[in-house]
Amino acid sequence: MRYIGQLLRFIYKVRLWLVLFPAIVAVYMIYKTRDMVGEYDTSSTIYTGIITGYNITSATENGNSTYFNQTSSLIQDLENIIVSDATLKRVSIRLFARSLINGNPYRDTKYITAANYREIYNRFIHPLDHSNLLPLIDKSSEDNTVNNLLMYEKNDKNNFIYGLLYYFHPLYSLNILKKIKVERIGDSDMLQISYLNSDPGIAYNTLDILNNEFVVEYDSLRFGQTDKVIDFYRQEVARTGSVLHLYEDTLTKYNVKNRVINYDEETKQIAATSGGYDLSNNTLMRNYVASKAALNEYESRMGNMANSIKKHALFLSKLQEVSNLEAIIAQKEIISNGNKNDAELKAFRLRLKQSEQDLRGYTRQISELQYGKGGVETKVLVDGWLEEMINSRKYFSQMKVMNDWKKDIDQQYVKFAPIGSEIKRKERNIDLVQQNYISAQSALNSAILQRRNLQMTSATLHVLNPPVYPLNPEPTQRRFIVMSATGVTFLFVFSFLLLWELLDTTLRDYEKAERLTKEKVFAAVPSGGGMSNRRYGHLCYEMAIRYLINSIFSCTDFKKPFVINMLSTRKKDGKSFISSWMADYMSQQGLNVKILNYHEDFHVNSRDFLLAETTSELGDFEDADVIIIEYPSLDSHTVPTRLLRDSNINLLITRSSRNWSSVDKINLSKLKGQIGKDNLKFVLNASQRYSVEYYTGQLPPYNFFRNFLYQLSNFALSSAGVRKRMEYKNKINERYK
Repeated sequence: MRYIGQLLRFIYKVRLWLVLFPAIVAVYMIYKTRDMVGEYDTSSTIYTGIITGYNITSATENGNSTYFNQTSSLIQDLENIIVSDATLKRVSIRLFARSLINGNPYRDTKYITAANYREIYNRFIHPLDHSNLLPLIDKSSEDNTVNNLLMYEKNDKNNFIYGLLYYFHPLYSLNILKKIKVERIGDSDMLQISYLNSDPGIAYNTLDILNNEFVVEYDSLRFGQTDKVIDFYRQEVARTGSVLHLYEDTLTKYNVKNRVINYDEETKQIAATSGGYDLSNNTLMRNYVASKAALNEYESRMGNMANSIKKHALFLSKLQEVSNLEAIIAQKEIISNGNKNDAELKAFRLRLKQSEQDLRGYTRQISELQYGKGGVETKVLVDGWLEEMINSRKYFSQMKVMNDWKKDIDQQYVKFAPIGSEIKRKERNIDLVQQNYISAQSALNSAILQRRNLQMTSATLHVLNPPVYPLNPEPTQRRFIVMSATGVTFLFVFSFLLLWELLDTTLRDYEKAERLTKEKVFAAVPSGGGMSNRRYGHLCYEMAIRYLINSIFSCTDFKKPFVINMLSTRKKDGKSFISSWMADYMSQQGLNVKILNYHEDFHVNSRDFLLAETTSELGDFEDADVIIIEYPSLDSHTVPTRLLRDSNINLLITRSSRNWSSVDKINLSKLKGQIGKDNLKFVLNASQRYSVEYYTGQLPPYNFFRNFLYQLSNFALSSAGVRKRMEYKNKINERYK
């Protein structure tokens, strides 16, 4: 409650500043915003079709989350393209061209107001570079005018178009156009574009131009990128295709040169032939060895008969014929791969069979002519020997053929071994180029599909709600600006004064005096008061002095003479004033009061004063009941400790309107060391009304307003109402008595 009261008193004290400064600022802001006009709001809705429209790529997406991220990214890209510098630059230049072509300096049009047209036209005909820009305006064609302005624009601060774009202009600068708001409507694929401007024609035409320009910019960015990708992959497909054809032709020529039809099948056939050769050769060797052994056995049993038969030339001729036929048949079987239906092979086998029969018949004849018919045993031996002779020659001939076949197989291995590695290398190159070709072809198809999808997406961009020409401006922010400026000023003034109050070391009132001096205020004496309260000043002083004297006599035993020392740490704190009022009041009470003043009754610089033991040495006051001794200020003179202690009470008078400095703290500390804390009382002079009322109660005048303020300062509002009702009832009762 104490701090609330202090805050309320502080506000009441600075009420004038809290009202004056905000009022001045409010009047100034009202004057500055007198020409503020409301802005015109227009908007349009764009249907993008990115989400709900048909999308080619959506049919090929593997996951819905991926497609959702792509669509969200497309919508964000579209929003960024709408407010990009490139789009807004074209919008600004076309808007400027449309304004100059269709504007009128004497009347408002649906393109621009007359005042804004005059302003921009005067700028246009007086550019910074002093060039003649009027030929740039082709009133028959807006597109030609835009192209002329784009050709004229360059990065130069004196260039009119460059300055129009990048300096601050309320209609055409990029900073103004960046106020265009693009918002997605919920989770749909519709965008709302809104714009505020003080010129209704500019606001309408800005969105009208933007709805066309951003589609062009969107197509340029998206299609330009996709077309470059398509061109790249087409070139890559053509290049890899030509390389692939070259490698394939090289492989074909190599196969033709080396007479290779199917390398894998041919090598498999060679491997199978080599395996068959090994198996047949092993079998043939076993048969030959067995036949040779059997032949030797027969010859050992026949003795000279075998040698005799061998010596016949016809026998040898027939035997050689059989051997030759066996060799021919073996070669034919290898060539025909054992095909029994071969006619030539059948003919040779018939010849072989006939030759064998002839050889057997001729051998029997030789045997019978030389040795006679020896019976069955001789016939069997000769037939067996001849059979083994034929088999031995047969196996030997076949072995020769097999050796020749082995050489052919070895030559095939020598031929196909390097051909295989070369073919594999060429096939690897072909596979690598083919993979690159397939990848490039797949990427080309994807790019073409993406372009088709972009064409469909761009085709779905549709202005659902075109902008309309605004007729009524939006409410201005004038009231908000004035109120905000006033409120900020009020807070600033209040904060500044509050900070000043907290840092200020002026004693001011009893609470602040106690906080700064660390001493309890014994009593407070009022100042002269306001002009309206001068007639009550004498009464207020009497009440304050009465409280002071009563407090003095109540805290100290009265004995004659009663000595009161009047002290101060500085000059002009009001010791003489308070002393005179105290003397007058006590005189009215019948007390004999004598005042001793250091100006007249004793000299503070004299030896007698400095060596005085008691206050009786300062003057003659045997008949006085109360002695008031006024000493000089402690900042310039020293009062002997004996005189200070030879008193009933010491009053330290301090004026509330001055600050409490370090000098005052030092003098107070010395004074407390001389007389002690209990015998020193702190009196606040020239105090404000509420400080005095803290000790004396309510001071006059006693009107309704003063009573209310006093009750409010003591937080006794309900008691004030009760007292007022009681006073009213007493008046009613007195009236009817």
